[in-house]
Amino acid sequence: MAFKGHNRQGYCPLTITQNADGTTTETPGTGKLTNHVVSFTGTKSSDSSDLWAGDAKELTESAAEGTVQLVLSQLSLEDEAAFGGHSYSESEGLVEKEDDEAPFLRYAALGVGRRVNDESGKKETFFRVVKYGKIQMAPLDDKFQTRDKSIQWQTHSCQGTCYYNAAGMMRSKQDFSTFEAALADMKKFLNIPEA
Repeated sequence: MAFKGHNRQGYCPLTITQNADGTTTETPGTGKLTNHVVSFTGTKSSDSSDLWAGDAKELTESAAEGTVQLVLSQLSLEDEAAFGGHSYSESEGLVEKEDDEAPFLRYAALGVGRRVNDESGKKETFFRVVKYGKIQMAPLDDKFQTRDKSIQWQTHSCQGTCYYNAAGMMRSKQDFSTFEAALADMKKFLNIPEA
């Protein structure tokens, strides 16, 4: 099966409330779709520790987090500010301050695949939505590069940490036969109202 990334991604802020009964409530804000993803990698962390007795491996403890890495072209300053918890305005652009803290976000990415239909034997296109319930992005590095009289265009790269959300979900994946259905699923997950 062939699979490649699509240029659609999206995110929405999460407001996290600790309740008096010890539970956590996560309320999604209004999300946003962007279309400048060059590549996306999401990985649950490998086992955090292996415990051995003699020569026998007795217990493996699974890690409770993972990583999300994005390589993006033309990332807007507004999106970068949202990832990092910075302020943004048309007049001042992105302003980073000492007490800024990256917010928790929901994140989703869209991929396109081709696989053989078991009944017809023909290759069919499908669209895969990968959804992360709770991530927090690290700061983005600025990268500019010129050499002599030519310019080499650079892309943004940022990495975040993904966690289990209040419902116990870290990542989910779903396949759709049409782009429209996949996009609608992303919008629902990211709390993006229909226009």
